[in-house]
Amino acid sequence: GEPVPGCQVVVFYVDGLRPDVVEEMSAMGHIPHLRKLFVDGGAHLTNTFTAFPSDTITSNGTMWTGCYSDRHGLKGQVRFSRRRLKSDSFLEPLGPSRSSRHLGPKGLDKFIHETEANSIGLVSGQESERQWRDSQTSHTPAVYDYLRADGADWATGILPIMTEMPPTLWTRSMTRSLPYFDAQEAWRYIDDANADFAVRHLIRQNRPVTIIWMPETDSVSHKECRGQFGSTRRTIARADRLIGEVVSELAAAGRLDSTYFVLVSDHGHLGGRDTHLSRFDLADQLFFHPREMSRDGRWVGGGLGLSVRQHRFANWHAGDKAGQFVFIDADSDGAARVYLPRADYRSGDWMGGNSAAELLSYKVAPHLPPVNLAETIARAEAPHDSGRGNHPIDLVLLKLDDESILITTCDRGQAMVQRRRDPRGKWEYCYSPVSQVQVTADGGVVCRKNPRAQADPLGLAARVPAGFLNEFHDEVAWLNATAASDYPNGVVTLTRHMLWQDEIKTQEPEYAPDLVVTARYGWLFSTQNTPGTTHGYPLAESVRATWYIAGPNIRRGAIIDSPCSLADLTPTILALAGTRHDPAQMDGRALGNIYDVTEEENQTHEGGSDAASVEQAEYWQDVDLRAWQPLSYTPSSVYPHLPKSINQPQSGWDLNNIAYNAISIGDWSVFQLMDTVLSPLTPGKARIEPTVDALDRRAAHAKRPWVGNGVRALNVPEVSLSDYSPTSSGNMRRVDETVDWLQERGTRLDKKLAQKVHHNSVLGSPVSNKAIDTIQSGFWETYRWISRMGIEILDEKVLNGVENGVDATVNTFRKTPSEVVVEDNGR
Repeated sequence: GEPVPGCQVVVFYVDGLRPDVVEEMSAMGHIPHLRKLFVDGGAHLTNTFTAFPSDTITSNGTMWTGCYSDRHGLKGQVRFSRRRLKSDSFLEPLGPSRSSRHLGPKGLDKFIHETEANSIGLVSGQESERQWRDSQTSHTPAVYDYLRADGADWATGILPIMTEMPPTLWTRSMTRSLPYFDAQEAWRYIDDANADFAVRHLIRQNRPVTIIWMPETDSVSHKECRGQFGSTRRTIARADRLIGEVVSELAAAGRLDSTYFVLVSDHGHLGGRDTHLSRFDLADQLFFHPREMSRDGRWVGGGLGLSVRQHRFANWHAGDKAGQFVFIDADSDGAARVYLPRADYRSGDWMGGNSAAELLSYKVAPHLPPVNLAETIARAEAPHDSGRGNHPIDLVLLKLDDESILITTCDRGQAMVQRRRDPRGKWEYCYSPVSQVQVTADGGVVCRKNPRAQADPLGLAARVPAGFLNEFHDEVAWLNATAASDYPNGVVTLTRHMLWQDEIKTQEPEYAPDLVVTARYGWLFSTQNTPGTTHGYPLAESVRATWYIAGPNIRRGAIIDSPCSLADLTPTILALAGTRHDPAQMDGRALGNIYDVTEEENQTHEGGSDAASVEQAEYWQDVDLRAWQPLSYTPSSVYPHLPKSINQPQSGWDLNNIAYNAISIGDWSVFQLMDTVLSPLTPGKARIEPTVDALDRRAAHAKRPWVGNGVRALNVPEVSLSDYSPTSSGNMRRVDETVDWLQERGTRLDKKLAQKVHHNSVLGSPVSNKAIDTIQSGFWETYRWISRMGIEILDEKVLNGVENGVDATVNTFRKTPSEVVVEDNGR
């Protein structure tokens, strides 16, 4: 089968949604819209796996480019620069723009980028210009690049990767959803804001691809007890209702029959079903905790005694200088990326990272022998809250050379993964259990392959046929071989994360971590307690993502078990939208097993009967009810030597929240304010705003399109306090859309007149429209760039700068020694 031509694609991206939770809630009747549209009416790709680490940013890089992180370069939630010794977060307000600019700058950013590159070329030559370009961006096309190259575009509210941040008027949808002066709780209302923005603006744009992000499932899972096996299910049920509202808007526009729907998540969540996750503070309990020394100078216990920095967090030991620290990217996560000075903690040399030999023989202090960091970290111990097990570390990854990595565990030995290009130019991999890993005198690393190993880090020896290991296989073979394992597609995704392809090789010396550490099942890395769940792991619960597709010619009620990757998402979306693209530019492929071939075959497909006319019984034994067994939760003690901070995003008195609350006043809805003022007279009932919304939507769907388009241009429901000014963003957008409306009416008139005289145009509308569109595009590009720069200066320079400065001052006199002397019995 093939996609039906002329269709559009609407993607509902529910962050962190577990596919097994979708099935269970559907069976219980808690998500009727998702059940009707996707579970009964679409195809379920049950073995969909994300990239590693299974976090939001890396997964989004793979989802929207069709490439893995060794190509797109978005390897973590935070990017640490070894050159600047500073970190940038992809999760802060400007994170989506930062992610997009990393893939490839657009608009004014591209102009500035090209100007700087050309200047370097003129002064230092073409090779310097090329190296600078490669160091700034990965040159990886995203879904919007393919659409624009085909003469179209996408439509989206906020998204972890986007070229327009924030979209014009999106803040008004956010303000309508968020209670007054409650910016610290904004994470609870983003689903509502994105759905409202979609109904009011995105659907009306009629773009080939529309993406609606709903991040609250992930946010609430992190914070609330048991994640998606607890109160997060209310959030999922609300997301179901919001999705129903968007579908209703499409139905009112008469576009259901020409729309493909996609339900997807970027990763899963681990924990919550049977147990709470036990917290291990990797940064402080292992790296920062002082070394315990005997009176005769022997290292007998404790931690590594190294100063630690995380994004906007620093814990210093007395005597350590500015360049003497370890940087760790791990915050409530199942994976951590570790950066160290080269060869010796006190070297102060950061550029280029450490070789494998240096990490396996690392100097943490001048008076101590070198330590094998991979084995030392893997053997870390801490008591689990349940009393079961005391090893919180699962895997320790390091790069051996440009095409191989080493995996170390404390109880399953070590393994090496090698990769090479096959004759077609595609990657193939060899996974080999190894032993006797040693550093040679010339700074190399040697090991012995152990093909008869009974245990291995990924547990593959017991799962794959004899002889499969220690041989090279392509990515499809590894995906199929490992899909049912504890580490689905782990051989490929772990290697892809640790290595860098030629297109971004220039960035490796500045941004590559030395080690990547993953938490064992039942553990998470965090400095603070949480009863919720998390992701980031290479483990099955974390990497298994939700993916349903519904629409014309899509198999209905089908369960497709063939393994696939979220790298397949963008090529599949482009195929559904009929957008031309070069498959060779992506690691993923457009899926072809989702389509019906004929109506007769549809009736015989497994699970492919017409869900609208066939009732299927649901049996309780098919529904996992373990989620409803009680669990007790007792927060563990936080590390006693944490630094103090005034950066408290969850507090209304945080500087950033105070600023955003003040800025949001201009976006307050006039009609919502009227309802608030009148609320004592009509308790519990908002009358004015719903009435205005209902009248607007009725007029917007008038039988005559020009009437509806004119009503949309006026956008009366979103009149806000700032619209007293003619130059407010709302009024400028009304002018812009009114101009579009006049252009459309003028073009229709021009065509009618031209037909009578047998010409293409009489009034010259094609030329005038192109000129007007260019002016409009240039204006909004400049407006958005200035807005973004304003946010960057206020949020990241001024407010964050004040908070960081205060934190540094407060903690100046709170430094802990890196070593403490204890008696031989540990006291």
